[in-house]
Amino acid sequence: MNSIEDIFSEENLREYGGTCINIAMNIDEREESIDTLLIPSRGAVPIFLGVLYSLNRMDYAADLYKKIRVQKMIGTLSHIKGIDPNEKDVINVLLFPFTADLNMDKYSKRMGVKADNDEFTNKTRDYWAHVTSALFLGKKERKKDPYFDSFINLILREIEGRDELATFYENFPQITNMSMIDTVISGRASATILKSFDKIAKNKGNPNISPYAHLVVDANKKRLKKPYERFLEERKDWGKAKLYGMPNIVSEDKGASLEGVTAVVYPSIMDSSKNLRFNDQEFFIGAGSWYPVDGLRYQDHFNMFMDTIKSAIDTFFIDTEDENDEEKKSKRFEEKRNELTGLLKEEGILDKNKWIKDEYNIFKVNPKMAFLDNIYKTGSQVLHRIIPENNAKRLLVKFGGRNSIKYSEGERRYMTKK
Repeated sequence: MNSIEDIFSEENLREYGGTCINIAMNIDEREESIDTLLIPSRGAVPIFLGVLYSLNRMDYAADLYKKIRVQKMIGTLSHIKGIDPNEKDVINVLLFPFTADLNMDKYSKRMGVKADNDEFTNKTRDYWAHVTSALFLGKKERKKDPYFDSFINLILREIEGRDELATFYENFPQITNMSMIDTVISGRASATILKSFDKIAKNKGNPNISPYAHLVVDANKKRLKKPYERFLEERKDWGKAKLYGMPNIVSEDKGASLEGVTAVVYPSIMDSSKNLRFNDQEFFIGAGSWYPVDGLRYQDHFNMFMDTIKSAIDTFFIDTEDENDEEKKSKRFEEKRNELTGLLKEEGILDKNKWIKDEYNIFKVNPKMAFLDNIYKTGSQVLHRIIPENNAKRLLVKFGGRNSIKYSEGERRYMTKK
């Protein structure tokens, strides 16, 4: 196992900063064609913030930087204007929790059911592509979309009691054209998401639903699996993606301290939704959401990480005629790197078990909602919370009743329960 100094080496951090600059340059070239920038993974959050900082450092990108708006979830991390549904000629940054790092084996053993991890993972990513596509509709039309409704009313309002966030998505400015930033390890996640967008775009007759993708690839593409690599390379050749190799995406799967947000999923909602039918097809709900780290100890950790990345980005720019400018920036970067590695060791930030109780306190749920006691996390620190089976089914029956969605034969007995 590599040491903290090896992972957060000068080379890795500088490459991280340099990649942020490269993405910023490419977004600047494409900015006239998009009004929305999608962030579908936690790992892409610090990358995006590095891109944002890079845009602010590039004099010729000043107009673009001023056009970017972010939602409240990461507003305090970026210090730029929030999204105004009535504002025109801006680029709105959309965060949607495509998180699909699941451990359905633990759920299966706990509940005495069979739930295939690969199946649920793919269906979860497809679900979020459908939810995102609803934002290409106007405010009235999107509320009628069952995918959008399941996220807004079932997950955010009924399970979590987050009416403010639900209202934000209901009022999110209508998308006409978007790009996305994502991180890539094997390529499976990005390939699955992009294929889902392609299929939805074709079915809805709107090619703009299929986004241009800025993809940051770990290990300089050496960990890409062949089938996914071929798909992503073809997409690049079509002019629909750009791949950025990086030796080590040091923040990937490291939890809230290095990603700026944390994730929760509800496996019993996913499992129970397999019995839903809409237009004679299965209606799977990839139930989950993200939470910000504002005001928590995680934010201090994340701020220090981002300060280090920003200092790495600074080393690529010449700001003065001072002949010692480069040396000063390099020294400041090294100081920040030492502070970061020291904090990582002292606080045990990379210990996936040390912070588990702190992370539980982030998640707010509707006080009327019942959960089983056994909460668990995956290796990439995605929290799993289980709603009792009968409660999950009743929630889905209520949801289905307003969307012409019904349970399959054999589950009808739940249709009469309130």
